[in-house]
Amino acid sequence: MANPNGISLHIGLNKISKAHYGPQVELAGCENDARDMAAIAAAAGFKTRKILLTAAAKAKAVLDYIDDATDSLGAGDIFFISYSGHGSQVDDENGGDRRDL
Repeated sequence: MANPNGISLHIGLNKISKAHYGPQVELAGCENDARDMAAIAAAAGFKTRKILLTAAAKAKAVLDYIDDATDSLGAGDIFFISYSGHGSQVDDENGGDRRDL
């Protein structure tokens, strides 16, 4: 079976912004998870792999990479994204879809 074009993005957040999300517990293995997932993607034949770790994994960087990927993918191609980290909650201060990145 021929491998389709594959682009992957792997995000590992050991901590999140206190300014945006409040108190937190720092995690220890999420950046390693992202590196491991990139290795899995490579073994599966993905030619383009991007790893964004805590300091670089800002919302804009993630969205920019996804946007760039859409320009290079065609019918039958695969975009693979993995995330390791913890989430949080943010109050909806604008009364609708929160897009204030």
